Amino acid sequence: MPTGILVLMGSGELSSSMVEVHKSLLRTRGPDPSAVFIDTPAGFQQNVDEISQRAQEYFVKHVGHPLHVVSLKCRHVIDSAQGRAALKRLEKADYILMGPGSPTYAVRQWIGTPVPHILRSRLESGAVVVAASAAALSTSWKTLPVYEIYKVGMDLHWADGLGLLGPYGLRLVIVPHWNNAEGGTHDTRYCYMGAKRFQVLESLLPQDALVLGLDEHTALVLDFVQGAATVRGVGTVTLRRKGSHKTTTLAKSPVDDPNPSPSELEPPDREKAGYHDGAFAQVGWPVSQRVYTSGQTFPLRLLWALTLETAAESLESFQGPMPSDTPSPFEKNTASSLSQETDSIPGSEDFWNALRRAQELLERGLEQRLPEDTARALLDLDRLLWQSAAHGAPLEDISQGREIFREGLVQAAQRLTLSFEDKRTVLEPLVDDLVRLRQRLRDNRLWEGADALRTLLAAQGVAIDDTPSGPRRRWVNTEGQSGRERMV
Repeated sequence: MPTGILVLMGSGELSSSMVEVHKSLLRTRGPDPSAVFIDTPAGFQQNVDEISQRAQEYFVKHVGHPLHVVSLKCRHVIDSAQGRAALKRLEKADYILMGPGSPTYAVRQWIGTPVPHILRSRLESGAVVVAASAAALSTSWKTLPVYEIYKVGMDLHWADGLGLLGPYGLRLVIVPHWNNAEGGTHDTRYCYMGAKRFQVLESLLPQDALVLGLDEHTALVLDFVQGAATVRGVGTVTLRRKGSHKTTTLAKSPVDDPNPSPSELEPPDREKAGYHDGAFAQVGWPVSQRVYTSGQTFPLRLLWALTLETAAESLESFQGPMPSDTPSPFEKNTASSLSQETDSIPGSEDFWNALRRAQELLERGLEQRLPEDTARALLDLDRLLWQSAAHGAPLEDISQGREIFREGLVQAAQRLTLSFEDKRTVLEPLVDDLVRLRQRLRDNRLWEGADALRTLLAAQGVAIDDTPSGPRRRWVNTEGQSGRERMV
């Protein structure tokens, strides 16, 4: 079993939502970990070097750590001197990041080369492997040919992936962009496939395959030493599997009753718990899923338990309490579960209930300065509006909803600007130290240095008054208004 950490991201690996995730993971690798970026998934793109450069700049500027590029744009490079040097750097890497591009292209370049073995070896040796977007699909047991289906129109099918966790007995099918909303008037959830196509795709998988859906700007951190999987970011992680014809529901396993029977949970209770069970009308397969929100943790062994023959057996094999599973703020009312898709137009009451829940989350995030809640609420509002519009919701409802969405964007932008009081609170300890340093310079008759510090502080809105009892400093905002004085 690996001793490292595998991180799967739905998207946003180079966004502000993942900065703290990268920082916290790098800290686990010691004082000076070697971090690398693999460019293979985008190796066929003309802007591949720009992507690599952007990744390096992001790490230096936001993460505060250097990132080296392991350039393996195609399999033919591997036999060159450059390729061999890149592989040697990869073999010593403590932190491996790979991201956008084409999953099927990446798999074609890596299969039959040392890359899959190196990735697995580094994971077993304690490294952190971060696979986002296309790279997350590539590490899957079966990968989704996104471009081929969505852009070219090929028949629905799965392609072989690297199967990074295959040797450990796990057929994990990773699907990033689970909640994608770029389609506007057409459904692009489930990695641009939409509900109808993904239903068919899911029916093509064997029953022991476990689908792992990753919302955008969301990460699932698989810590093999701790035996735990934790959701980070702004969205949710979904675990889905086909049930057997005998078992069409996946019962919840609460703390006070680890193994309730499916009949003990009535449908409304299962829905509140985050489970969405149903049968595919087209293919006749029941489906069960668990949804985990940001901050929740579940035992890693659950992934293996859920791939057993039936849902009931998987629960019996899992010992221990489960965390409460909570859907996103409007999940039940916007039919984000595949198995609950209908062609009906959502009612106005459902729309406004969902809108209010997202608005409450947004207000709480802004008031308490919770960036993840704020981002999640805005994404939920955006998804609610386009889904409702696509289902024919009244234009008046959509218009009012957009006003709330735009107002939320403006409020979020305003929060990004530090107020005069915020600035004073953040800088006050440093200002006091600088005022004391200036006084020491004056005591030693180092007037030039003391004057330079006074000028520097004045430029930041801090005025100093020298008195017989010592310096007094006060804040002065851009309008020339003084704050309270303070002896230093």
